Amino acid sequence: MSGTAKEKKIFEYLDYREFLKDYYNNKKANNPAFSLRVFSDKIGFKAKDFISRVMNGEKNLSSQSIPKVASGLRLGKHETEFFIGLVNFNQAETQENRDSAFAQMQAALKVARFAEKQHLLGHCQYMVYSHWRHLTIRSLIGLFG
Repeated sequence: MSGTAKEKKIFEYLDYREFLKDYYNNKKANNPAFSLRVFSDKIGFKAKDFISRVMNGEKNLSSQSIPKVASGLRLGKHETEFFIGLVNFNQAETQENRDSAFAQMQAALKVARFAEKQHLLGHCQYMVYSHWRHLTIRSLIGLFG
């Protein structure tokens, strides 16, 4: 990816499905022959509609398929670690799992954060919105001065 305005790095995403859609759309824009079948083959899925169903939210990635997708997309070490955390974050069923996955994403971001200054505010924003009491207290401050 050459870094145009439409092409974002994985570290800029908080939804792995959006990342996959953007990846596919960028490849399709650069090569009209790139199709969902080619995309599925590149990632290594036998079912040609599986990746489409994942991107549309109909299916989730399994723990076995996450590294397979990362390898097929040729993600680097830190990008793969972030992608694994991102998938776990999006597919988490409990707040504890979500928090753990977000911490995993933040750990993978350490190197990229210093190099590219991305997601500096993302962690603070997540911490504010992660618990209802933060916004309640913020609202009460305005009432009592």
